[in-house]
Amino acid sequence: MISRLFFVSVLLLPVSLAFGQDAGLARFRAQVNGLHAGDRILVQQGAEISPRAEIEQVLAGGAYKVRLWDKADASPSDAEPWLRRQNEREVVLSKQEVDQLNGAVAPKGAYWLNTWLVDPANDPVLAERIEKAQKAVAEILPASELSLPADPAAKKARLEEIATLQKKLLDRIFKENPMSQPRRDPKALDRRDALLKARPELRGKIGAALGSECGDSYDQSAALVAILHAIDARAGLGAVALGGRTIGQVDAHEFIAVRLANGELGAFDPSWHDPADASVVENIDFATYDSRRGSNRNIHWVSEAPSKLDRGFERGATSSGLTSVLDKTLEERVEEHADPIHVAER
Repeated sequence: MISRLFFVSVLLLPVSLAFGQDAGLARFRAQVNGLHAGDRILVQQGAEISPRAEIEQVLAGGAYKVRLWDKADASPSDAEPWLRRQNEREVVLSKQEVDQLNGAVAPKGAYWLNTWLVDPANDPVLAERIEKAQKAVAEILPASELSLPADPAAKKARLEEIATLQKKLLDRIFKENPMSQPRRDPKALDRRDALLKARPELRGKIGAALGSECGDSYDQSAALVAILHAIDARAGLGAVALGGRTIGQVDAHEFIAVRLANGELGAFDPSWHDPADASVVENIDFATYDSRRGSNRNIHWVSEAPSKLDRGFERGATSSGLTSVLDKTLEERVEEHADPIHVAER
C-alpha cells in the first residue's frame, strides 16, 4: 500500500519548485532594476561622457562611491591597452548625478527620437518587429533561465551566463532588422521612397526605416533601441541611444549603450556591423579607445533621458538632450521630419 505521505510529497514537490523559481526570479528583477557594486556606468567628464567608471559601493541614502580611470596609453607591447586603467581615483556621486546618465529609460506612449516618431500603437512595421523580438526573448531567455540562486558565488556565475544569453538575443534582434546606410547602399533611398509611396501612413515613423532597411547611424540606433525598449524589462536589459564625434574623422555618429545583467556596459552599434558578424555587442572600452579601425567613437551626448528625470518624452516637452523639434506638436514634427534631417551639431 502506498502511504499518504508519498502523495503529500509528490504534491508538494511542484509547489516547492515553483516557489524556488519565483524567489529566483525576484532576485533577478532586484538585480537588474538597480545599480550595484561592480556595475559599469557612464559619467560626465568635461565635454565628454566616459564609460570608464565602476560603482564600488552603494552608500546610505542612495549615493554611490565610484571608481574612475583614464584611458591607458597605447603601447606596441600591449595588444589590448584599452583594458588597462590609468590614473584611478574615487569620487562620490549622488543618485541624481548617476541616474542622469544611467537611470532606466522607460518611455510611455509615443515619443520622438532622432527626428523619428516612435509609436508602436500606430506603426504596424515597428509593432511587427517588436512582436518578433518578444518571441526571441521567450526562446532565448525563458523564466527558467533567469532564476538566480541565493548563494553569492553561484549568483555571480549565473549572471555571467545570463549576460551571454542577452548578447545572443541582441545578435538575433540585429539580424532580424537589417538596415543599410544610404552612402554605402545606392538602392537604400530608392527602397525608402518606394515604401513611402506604397504606404504613406509610415512617413515620419521609425517603421519607415525598418521596413525599407534604410538608415544612417542615427536612424538605425533609433530603430533598434525602439525595439529594445519594448522588451528590455522582460529581458533584464538596459539600453540608451547616444553618440558623439568620431575620433580622428570628427563625424557625428550614434550607437546604443546596453547594460547587461552582470553589470557590463557594452556598445551595440548596428550601423557599424554586418549580419554576418559573429557578434554586434562590443567591449565599450575598445569601442571608445582611439582612432584605430572599429574603435574610434566618442560619447558627447545622450539622445534619450531617463524616465526618472521626466525629460523629453511627453508631448510638447523639451530636453537639452534632444533636438529643438520637441517644442512642436506631434503633427508638426511628422510633417517637417517626414524624411530624417540630422543637425550637424547636437
